[in-house]
Amino acid sequence: MALILVKHQNSLGWRDEIANLNDYIVLNKVNGNIGFSAIGNQGLCLCKDGNNIGWRCVLHQYPSTWGQGDITNHHRNCVRCNVLQTQAHTWVNFTGGTSATNHRCPTCLREAAHSWPAYGNWTQGDATNHTRSRTCSTTGCNQNQSETLAHVWQWDTTATQHRQLCGTAANNSAGTAGRCARATAWANHTWANLDATNHRCPTCLRLAAHTWGAWSNTSSWSNSGFYLVGTCRRVCSTSGCARPDTPGHTESGWENSGNDRRIRCTRCNLIIRGRSIIARHCYKTILGRDCAVQEQDYWTGYIAGANARDLYNAFFLSAEFVNANYNNTEFARRCYRAYGNYEPSASEVNTYVNILNSGTSRDRVRSDYFAPWGTFINFCTHHGVPH
Repeated sequence: MALILVKHQNSLGWRDEIANLNDYIVLNKVNGNIGFSAIGNQGLCLCKDGNNIGWRCVLHQYPSTWGQGDITNHHRNCVRCNVLQTQAHTWVNFTGGTSATNHRCPTCLREAAHSWPAYGNWTQGDATNHTRSRTCSTTGCNQNQSETLAHVWQWDTTATQHRQLCGTAANNSAGTAGRCARATAWANHTWANLDATNHRCPTCLRLAAHTWGAWSNTSSWSNSGFYLVGTCRRVCSTSGCARPDTPGHTESGWENSGNDRRIRCTRCNLIIRGRSIIARHCYKTILGRDCAVQEQDYWTGYIAGANARDLYNAFFLSAEFVNANYNNTEFARRCYRAYGNYEPSASEVNTYVNILNSGTSRDRVRSDYFAPWGTFINFCTHHGVPH
């Protein structure tokens, strides 16, 4: 440790430069001038270090500002002796400028790049993006950096509801299982008809089989070929779908006997009784038209207490038929259609035209020639109507 030459009253001596020298004056040199002065005003003091004696600075005088120095310390030099003083940087984040990439020492304003650690896991973020962040690892900085990644929505569905669920990997490691699991609120499916088997939710495209309601029918029938024509009908009962299913009727074959002899659809249970078929047959073949439901019902009830001959007589003698004023040729054709259930040839028609032209009445032609036909009797028996 260096000793300083000091004067106290009239005594000179070497004293420790660390000791309290406030009561002493020292020999110093200021700008080349040598003399005794108070220690607070000295420039260079005469010092002894071992056997070496020389001038040196005891109380350094440093500037108020620091130089930026190196990456670890800022520096400044004593203005008297140029001794270097160093001090570690204290890094902080700051606003503006290059703050996104650098932190800065507030003492010397030196900047240095942030020391970013690896990003952590993605968080659920907001409705649009995941987020993740990291903080500069340099002591005192705490600058944050963040990034976003759009959610990758996938549909998550149950039998009745759907929602969107983000399927993004749960963290930054490639191949790591898991996902973000941010989800929207559950909402009910809105079903719409798709095809004969399924309806589909137009929002999430989930398929579901139709839920069919009970069968009904479009009441329609024919007296040739299949008796039941038209379609059965059922409708998907799922709200929003309402797809109709309208297959043709499936006939049971003839059931029961007598007045209740009938054909039934095994699917929708549509029933056509034989006497209804004969009533409509008379409208079609004798009057040449279809009948209304009320007309069919009337004659169906009529046959329940009569026979087929009575029914045919009522149609051939009706005002509608009489007023049509058909000639003998057309009369013969309509008899074949009504009693024989087929379209006659020209020679067959001419046979009965000749009989009529010879003076035989139309009523007798029907009662004596057509009504006794086995074809007519079998037709009545088949439909459960007395001949």
